[in-house]
Amino acid sequence: MRKHALRTRLTVFLNVGIFALLTVLTVAASSGRHGTAARFPTPDVPETLDPAARRVLEVLQQHGATVAWHERTGVPDFISADRRSPLPLSVAPRPTEKPEEVALRFFAEYRALFRMADPAQELVVERVERDALGMYHVRLAQRVGRWPVFGGELIVHLTPERQIVAVNGKFAPQAKVPEKPALTLTEAYTRAVQELGSETLKLREGELLVFNPALLDQDPNRAYLAYRLVIDDPATPAIWVAFIDAESGALLFRYNDLETVKDRQVYDLNGGMSLPGSLCYDESGPNGTPSADCINAFNFSGDTYDYFFAHFGRDSFDDAGATMKASVRYGSMANAFWNGSQTVFGPGWAVKDVVAHEWTHAVTEHTANLVYSFQSV
Repeated sequence: MRKHALRTRLTVFLNVGIFALLTVLTVAASSGRHGTAARFPTPDVPETLDPAARRVLEVLQQHGATVAWHERTGVPDFISADRRSPLPLSVAPRPTEKPEEVALRFFAEYRALFRMADPAQELVVERVERDALGMYHVRLAQRVGRWPVFGGELIVHLTPERQIVAVNGKFAPQAKVPEKPALTLTEAYTRAVQELGSETLKLREGELLVFNPALLDQDPNRAYLAYRLVIDDPATPAIWVAFIDAESGALLFRYNDLETVKDRQVYDLNGGMSLPGSLCYDESGPNGTPSADCINAFNFSGDTYDYFFAHFGRDSFDDAGATMKASVRYGSMANAFWNGSQTVFGPGWAVKDVVAHEWTHAVTEHTANLVYSFQSV
């Protein structure tokens, strides 16, 4: 399997641990081998938390919310509601209120927790998604002035009634950068070529943005105005994504974004239950006209692979390049499971969080090998 570096949307925006917990909140126990997950522990509250942030944190805790903190930025990267109570707002959501309006109200009320000055200026609604369970997922991108923040994204998860049950993502607080770059795009590309040291490079695209290594779980926790350059390197081969400081010209970070050899096979049972079914998609492409479930299982399995490789250097669920085999439209089952050799999804269940959740069971089996019992849910 490929040795692929960082994926960002993911979103930087596919945090498998977060999706596993959201599945616990919304998905019934599986009829297969695996189907539920344990609640995650809460890291310690940062000692530097100011009084205003502590006050709003107490409001959340009084309603049974769980808050996890990003160790480098010092702001929450995951907030989950108690099952008995949604995350509190001073004014309850109205049935006619748009999910994105509720999401922005949440950050207006809890901005001290994220050290935001003005959420209306620092957050931009990217899109609103609705999943098969009827839940809304509002994605908000961070901006500093006119510049987007690479990897800065917060996602608010709401019930069909607009109640907030979870918030996750990464945010770089109090980020300040120059209004204009000192280097031109051409100068930044010249610096990148010098760093990469290849004679076959070709610039594919470039953009100015705010780059903070802490959002990629790297040091330092500092905001830079930077050029993000996508550079073709046929000789390696590679597609380099390089971040060049727009002030000093220093290479801040780079990774190879070349898509190479994942090994995924998706089968469609079309209501049957004899595994694996008929092959509908593999790395060579679709077989015939695949169902939406087939396409989703293929794409989201790849996103899960990217996450584990980018964050842990893990090559497939067994860290040995195993084929990621999935079957979709299993009978009329309203659930999904991992059976020890492949993932299986009922009709309509090959959605992003469920696919990631089931592949995480596969990773667990090949690492900690936890006993599937005694978990808190």
